[in-house]
Amino acid sequence: MSSPYTFDIDVDPSTGVFDNKTQVPEEILSHIPSSATVSALLEHSFPSVLMKASVGSQASKCVTDHATSWTAEELFKAPIPQSSWVFSVGTILRERLATTSSVSVRHPKVTNLYLPPWVINFWYSYEEAAKQRKKWSKAKDWIFTWAGEERASEAIELMERIPWGMRIWALGSAPSSYVGVLAELLSADFVGERHLDVVASYLNFRASKDNGGAVECWAGDVCLLTYVKEVYARRKTTCSSESPFSTHSGLKKYQEAITMKGYKRLILPANVNENHWVGFGVDLVERQFRWGIPSLSL
Repeated sequence: MSSPYTFDIDVDPSTGVFDNKTQVPEEILSHIPSSATVSALLEHSFPSVLMKASVGSQASKCVTDHATSWTAEELFKAPIPQSSWVFSVGTILRERLATTSSVSVRHPKVTNLYLPPWVINFWYSYEEAAKQRKKWSKAKDWIFTWAGEERASEAIELMERIPWGMRIWALGSAPSSYVGVLAELLSADFVGERHLDVVASYLNFRASKDNGGAVECWAGDVCLLTYVKEVYARRKTTCSSESPFSTHSGLKKYQEAITMKGYKRLILPANVNENHWVGFGVDLVERQFRWGIPSLSL
């Protein structure tokens, strides 16, 4: 995906150029901009989503050569078809657009509503926005149970500043997830250093899944950071010329695992004073250490 609103159907495989027939018009996308904050998303009203059992019309029967007939008002009022049905229509559309430009999509439930091909991408993006809204709504409800606490006020303030469309990129691969994955953690507790294992496990899992199991980058966990802190403290109090890293049994196990799997880069997320996140990056090939935002691009 090249953006939250462009899918494979958007691009001509022979030229790599966007097709105006399948690219959602800006005036339509402006209703659900990815740059809008989480708070703005929570105030947005979404159409209902059709479940699989209620879709009704077969996908093949909804791809037609009928002239388009629609208005923006009708589009936003119409229920959003379930994603698996939309995917099926998208597959058929891709084949039809290869041979003809006279094609439209008939809404499975709204009579005489014939939409342009880009409606597939619109439905995808609108349904995703609705899913993200549901996650953040649950998180906000939980935060409000702590009303009056400073942490709750800070969390609400962040939701008023963070774009809901912000992405978390899996390590070393193109696919990504919305920042809403953190909302799931925030629905049960305030996100802090104790959640680093969850975030690291998620990143490593996504990276491995998206790259067929072969990954060159690894996100560290809390245990590794604890060992590093122990070594740092020991080094400040010892005059030994021997590197404390080579004598720490816990770090030696990490070293063996990292060497065996052939990782070339490490990312170590850390929480400073329970109020600030920072990323540390280690390039094992170039033998370089970085910290801050640039480290996340290792």
